[in-house]
Amino acid sequence: MKDYKNEIEREIAGFRRQVERIESSDHPRYNVEGARQYEIQEARRELDAKVDGLRREHAATMESEIENARKAALRSRFPVSNADKEAVEYLAKSFIADAKLAFSDVEKKLAYDALERKLQTLNVGAWAHFRLQLPAIFDALGGDEAIARHLRSLNMTLSRLKTPEQERLEELEAQQFAGVDLAYRRLKITHSAYADSRDNQNYGRA
Repeated sequence: MKDYKNEIEREIAGFRRQVERIESSDHPRYNVEGARQYEIQEARRELDAKVDGLRREHAATMESEIENARKAALRSRFPVSNADKEAVEYLAKSFIADAKLAFSDVEKKLAYDALERKLQTLNVGAWAHFRLQLPAIFDALGGDEAIARHLRSLNMTLSRLKTPEQERLEELEAQQFAGVDLAYRRLKITHSAYADSRDNQNYGRA
């Protein structure tokens, strides 16, 4: 994708240099009243048009990129090997047995703590597959509210896992929200060439 942010920043840098040349020039044409301001305003209009074009082009490109990324994210799955699937399913059944046959709440808690330690040794694909076992675990142990709370908390944690495609979609959406024209917006707030624009905005809020 074209680096729109850098392109806008280059246009702004060129605008600043142009304004500085106009303001510092001793050319006779600037002896005419308003000539210097007229050229600065022309440079400003040219910058505004270029930035607007780049923003529109960026918006269209982002829409296309996000649409493609959204489709990829919807199709994405965590890769998990057959060996990891078997290990996860065995882990789930073992936990059900340990928790269901525990003699006390302390033993149930120890069984859950052991489950968490074993989960920490697995990869992200195995975590995602273990999450799919949680409803069966919950049903098997649903009468135990203390275990149920742990399972809900674990499900909330595992539900935050993102595939690379889902992470890419979130990254693009964040970029779209942030925009590429921060330097331009800052220029309009601080540069003397845009003083009249700021005055008009302040007048409208008065």
